[in-house]
Order: sequence, then C-alpha cells, then structure tokens
Amino acid sequence: MKELQQIPFQLGKEYENWEFDLEPVETTQTYDKYSYVNNEPQELFGIIATQVLLTFNLDILIQVEYQFDLKYFNLLKQRLQEILPVDTADQIDGEMKWENEEVVANLIRSKIAIFKITDKKYESYLD
Repeated sequence: MKELQQIPFQLGKEYENWEFDLEPVETTQTYDKYSYVNNEPQELFGIIATQVLLTFNLDILIQVEYQFDLKYFNLLKQRLQEILPVDTADQIDGEMKWENEEVVANLIRSKIAIFKITDKKYESYLD
C-alpha cells in the first residue's frame, strides 16, 4: 500500500537498522518481537504512539504495531480512511482491515487503539 510509505518503519528492512533502539519482548520459532525504545516520540499521522513494536523474521521486518491511547481511535480511523482505498476496507465490530496482495493493515479497538501493518507473506507466522 503505497499510501502507507510515510510510516518510518518500512516492511522488508533489516534488523540492523534499529538494533540499538530495540528491547526484546517475545521470541518464537518464527519471529522475534521488539519494543522500539528510541528517546524520540514516534508519531503516526501526527499522533504520538505510546509504544511501537517491531516484529522480525530472520532479521527482516515483517510487522509494525503502533499503540495509542484509546481516545485517538476515531481520529486514527478517519486518517486511515483518508489515505487508504475505501473499497479495500472491511469493518467488523468497530475494527478496520485493509488488504492488498502485499500487506494487511488493521486498526483495532481494545483497551488501547492499535494500528498494525503486516507483510502478507509472513501473516501466518504471527498466528
């Protein structure tokens, strides 16, 4: 989704690009998940994230997860609907999902607002 190229963490990039700014969160046989701990606030669409998680498979970035205060859910939804094709969106129980042949993007409402973008080739690795 070319519309998401403004995200600073590009899928397919190597672990070494951020290795000094990562703290391990979870390790499985198919992926390693890290918290991005750089001192600079991480923004997405002008909204500061409370946490950014980067997931790698064999040192290749396969998923980026931004976590936000729940109060930003509707603003995130609005911004995503402005940049992503509406005809590719599915809405289920207030959650949004966009998908094409390369990536899957999800906006999830729980106790926090979560935006995830995943390389479609590796989606099954994260189940």
